[in-house]
Amino acid sequence: SAGAESVKTAVFSKHHPETVRFFLLATHYRSPIDFGDERIEEVDRSLEGFYRLIETFQRITGQDFYSLSTSATREKACRLEGEPSSFLSEVKALRDRYYECMDDDFNTGGAVGVLFDLRKTINGFVNEAKLDGAGKSDGQNMAAFVSAATVLKELAGILGVFRQPIQSG
Repeated sequence: SAGAESVKTAVFSKHHPETVRFFLLATHYRSPIDFGDERIEEVDRSLEGFYRLIETFQRITGQDFYSLSTSATREKACRLEGEPSSFLSEVKALRDRYYECMDDDFNTGGAVGVLFDLRKTINGFVNEAKLDGAGKSDGQNMAAFVSAATVLKELAGILGVFRQPIQSG
């Protein structure tokens, strides 16, 4: 309808499509959506943490986050073995929880929450392992960081987010 089209045009002229997608995914499809510019702007601000993590990944590893090779299936997902095992076990548990949410009546709101938990876990590991400084030369920690970032990209890709860099301006 013309009314729906004008709302769509107004939303996408103010907000990046990835922000709108994340906003919509954060609510279970059977639940009403609390729609409003203020709420979308809140989601946009929360996405900044993901973009900062992606920039940190690229700065520390010299790799392009958006080019990380991910699996399209749960069965062929990135292996999470090695050191530090406690960090990789936590990443694996979060990945499992993400799939449990998706298996639970396509609970994208829960899956989005897991992405935020994964971001927090990865950021904590980067700080704890000092990967942005003295710990950068630790090969095992760097490999674990790349594995965790690959899981983030894999899970976000299922929801259609963080597939390519956001164009500024």
